[in-house]
Amino acid sequence: MASVRRSSERRGPGRRPPARLGLLAALAAAPACGAFDAKGAAPSSGEAPPPAPAEAEPGAPAPGPGLPPAARHAARLEGAAPAAAPRPGLPPGVLSLKPPARSGGAAGRENSVHALAVDATHVFFNDGYGRIWGARKDGAGAPFEVLPGAGPSRPNPAGGLHALTLIADGDDLVFTADSGLWRLRKAGGAPKPVTSGKQDAVMLAADEGYFYFSTFDGSPIRRVPKAGGEAVAVGEGIKSGALAVDGSHLYVAAYGRGTLSRRPKAGGRAAALASGLPKPVGLALDDDAVYVSCEADGSVRRVPKAGGPAKVIARDQINHDELALDRDYVYWASWEEGGPLRRVRKDGSAPPETLLSGLRSPEGVAVDERNVYVANKGFGEVLVVPKAGVDGTVVYPREPP
Repeated sequence: MASVRRSSERRGPGRRPPARLGLLAALAAAPACGAFDAKGAAPSSGEAPPPAPAEAEPGAPAPGPGLPPAARHAARLEGAAPAAAPRPGLPPGVLSLKPPARSGGAAGRENSVHALAVDATHVFFNDGYGRIWGARKDGAGAPFEVLPGAGPSRPNPAGGLHALTLIADGDDLVFTADSGLWRLRKAGGAPKPVTSGKQDAVMLAADEGYFYFSTFDGSPIRRVPKAGGEAVAVGEGIKSGALAVDGSHLYVAAYGRGTLSRRPKAGGRAAALASGLPKPVGLALDDDAVYVSCEADGSVRRVPKAGGPAKVIARDQINHDELALDRDYVYWASWEEGGPLRRVRKDGSAPPETLLSGLRSPEGVAVDERNVYVANKGFGEVLVVPKAGVDGTVVYPREPP
């Protein structure tokens, strides 16, 4: 997950506080998307206007007026509908998933997108009000609201919950908010707390049995059973950085200290894997290594789990807080000129490749077997970018996603 740092820690022109803290501030008092930051300007008047409000996806099963919210959302999850028309300006095969526009509200802020989670058939994401949306990965039908009762635009949906980080967990979505850790059925329904008592949760990781989270106030890292219950401290607190877990260890990148460490997941003594990292902000793991994005020098680094020096595998990126992995590559998006979505071989044996350009203030990134998903915040959309068919600086796939 992306890191969270105080807004006073902004580093240099064109940089922003990382996604989660920037989102929290935006939820409280941000103008329409595009004024979030210097690189998040609103689309010019030459852009296509946002789509008209959609009451239901064309061709989707009719939910019926008497169905409860969970049944209506389940129909959307299971139903198929004609694929959405491509957005002008995107290369062939790249798909835009965009929440329907709503009248009478701050549409730009409402329709900005931030964190992503994917499962076999759907991508889920949160908007500038902290609401959670779902959409079919193949673009069939319109995105639908998962949080119940969001209704017309308003700054305080779902009883004051503002979704920050987001993961998919079986039939559920789990998200952090400024009032704790919450579970929500993908098919809809009321969100339920995972933790007892208020926990100011922000960074989130998960394994088979537990959720791990850190907090804004820098209190100890905690874990809580997925079934819910009391959160137990398993590591010292960090105010900024990132978390990740594998089968045996919890990994922690400390932004202020420039360290990467790991400790047994049940608690215990931390072991240092790397130090002197220039402001680490994001983590991703495979069986052999930890991949770290560093803000101060714009690098992506590979750190062996077995020990040894960190290797720089990419340089000079900007606000590349989130990393995603597949078998061979590390993926991220950068806020530099041209807004590229990039990947590099895990061993750093070749220079980074640009999969797609023209992004605006991108944040969350996720991958599956065929596609890369990126939250293109400045355009208020999730882009589905096929991995195959890289040609120069944009993707021209041989077949649609």
